[in-house]
Amino acid sequence: MYYLFDKDGNTSTFCHDDTRLFDMFAVEDDAGEKCLPDGYSIKEYDGYVDPGMLYLDESGEVKERVFEVNEAEEAAREKARALAELDNQYKADKSELSTQYLDAAMSGDNDTMTAVKKELAALNAKYDADYAELNK
Repeated sequence: MYYLFDKDGNTSTFCHDDTRLFDMFAVEDDAGEKCLPDGYSIKEYDGYVDPGMLYLDESGEVKERVFEVNEAEEAAREKARALAELDNQYKADKSELSTQYLDAAMSGDNDTMTAVKKELAALNAKYDADYAELNK
């Protein structure tokens, strides 16, 4: 596969035929001859790689970008996301129970009020257990 590299050494596109790739991007120089714009080049690289994932090193060799993931930072982000999701669900569930309790209180339905209190206690216990599990 042939890749077009811009003047900064980054890939912008690719093609299986270097002549076709050249023809797509060639411009005329002052002498009227076809050439690539200043600083642009076409290099061959085995296999398909998404444009932008290849670059030219200082010596003009084609290299594939490698991204390293900091496992500790990624785990901390995932933990924070999971805790935020847990908090949001808890708030929504508690709000629903509060609405049910208020409706029962306004209608004097003591049985429903007692049932909602039990559900709230169970929700709080589940939230505490889930929070402790995520926050290990």
